[in-house]
Amino acid sequence: MRIIWAKSGKPAILQCSVSMPNDDNFSLEWRKHRKLVFSAYGNASGHAAPEMQETQDLYV
Repeated sequence: MRIIWAKSGKPAILQCSVSMPNDDNFSLEWRKHRKLVFSAYGNASGHAAPEMQETQDLYV
């Protein structure tokens, strides 16, 4: 587990050390307390979960 601190209203970069397959058939998810924070599929830039955007601290 890794903790990432981010300022409210500022972007946070979530590093991923997982090797990615060469095709587009994969998805990534970041979760906080088992709730989805961010997800991406294939080469898409991904989507943040709106209900998690009002929190002051982001722990991943």
